[in-house]
Amino acid sequence: MEITEIMKTDNTLLDKMLSEENLGLALAQVRRNRGACGIDGMEVSGFKGLFR
Repeated sequence: MEITEIMKTDNTLLDKMLSEENLGLALAQVRRNRGACGIDGMEVSGFKGLFR
């Protein structure tokens, strides 16, 4: 197997995870659960400014 074949990745799962629809659903779920800060310490209100 050549190095170029090894380095190729299939980003379809990552694309789905980071899709606007999925991130919106995740944010709504956190709000419904009255989620606390995650490991990064960011609150929902801080994330909202990053999500466009």
